[in-house]
Amino acid sequence: MKSNRKGIALLLAITVFIPTTSANAASPSANPTNTLTCPDYLFVGARGSGEQTPHQKGQKNRDPYSAKEQGLPVEWMGRTVGTMFQTLAVDKDRALAILGTSNPSKKKTVAWLSYGVGKNLTSYPAIDVPSIGKFGSEIQNYTAEVSILNVGLLKTTVLPYASNCPNTQYILAGYSQGAAILRLAIARLDPVADAEFLKKIKSVILIADPLLSPSDPRLPVAGNGWTENRNTCGVVRVIATDDLGCYSTTSTAKLKIVSKSFEVLFSLSCAIPPNKEGSLCTSAQIRTVKYFIGKGESSAEIGQRQGIRNIISVCFTGDIVCAPLGERDWKSWQNPFSIHTDYYRDSNVRKAIVSWLKPNL
Repeated sequence: MKSNRKGIALLLAITVFIPTTSANAASPSANPTNTLTCPDYLFVGARGSGEQTPHQKGQKNRDPYSAKEQGLPVEWMGRTVGTMFQTLAVDKDRALAILGTSNPSKKKTVAWLSYGVGKNLTSYPAIDVPSIGKFGSEIQNYTAEVSILNVGLLKTTVLPYASNCPNTQYILAGYSQGAAILRLAIARLDPVADAEFLKKIKSVILIADPLLSPSDPRLPVAGNGWTENRNTCGVVRVIATDDLGCYSTTSTAKLKIVSKSFEVLFSLSCAIPPNKEGSLCTSAQIRTVKYFIGKGESSAEIGQRQGIRNIISVCFTGDIVCAPLGERDWKSWQNPFSIHTDYYRDSNVRKAIVSWLKPNL
């Protein structure tokens, strides 16, 4: 892992979007000038692997929190989370209204914020998944990104907002790598020191989470049972832990073989240099991962410990990231990557998630 990551995190803490009390604030939805212009809800979206922001594409001067950019959630939060936000706050049957837009029905208001993205800087890179057949640094870097390195950005991204918007509540949604990071970020908040922030987290949606636990509450978003099977584990949980719940299916023997293959793959990656500071292969990082994932906490247990009532996971069994060991009809395995990239963007899936959210708003 690059040695300048700590410097980047520090830079984020300085430059990340902070609601201002200045009279020169850009717009109500981006920079609330007082509590009267703060939204009822702030939607925090964490991108999946490989989903780049305009900053990462060379468009450094674009401010995601300007009034214009608030209408472009997909560009800043990725397709999966961004389109879900549109279903929540833009589409015809929206449950909320974007702050600063026409709101004749007087719905509660919402603004969005992209996890780890500041005014002119994207500090959460959402690096791509390792290339098939490659060992070494790619696997090390990806697993460390998911498990450790971006977790602290929740506090630097959102807590500054909370100081100027004390009545705003939060909806957190992450896809793939972003879901794992949100899971661990919530788990690592201090129940005492962060109590005020924790009690304002209204709902958490974890989509295609590579740290999915077989005990996570799952939202059935499809009528074929593919999202209801709980005897599945995310791929990073399989690699990093000995969670016995990952093997509680009828195909235990086959699952153990697949799991051991993951373990061998990871061991080989750690045997190949460079194992630099920040790599998951260093002993300190392994201890951290074992502590936060290895305890086997489900999202429900994390929620209970942190006082968050509404945390839900969405995962299609057979998704190569959140449920690679699950049972599926053989035809679904012909292109397992499409399950992960396409299924969650289906309009019926998005509507099912929003329907779950509505009673909690």
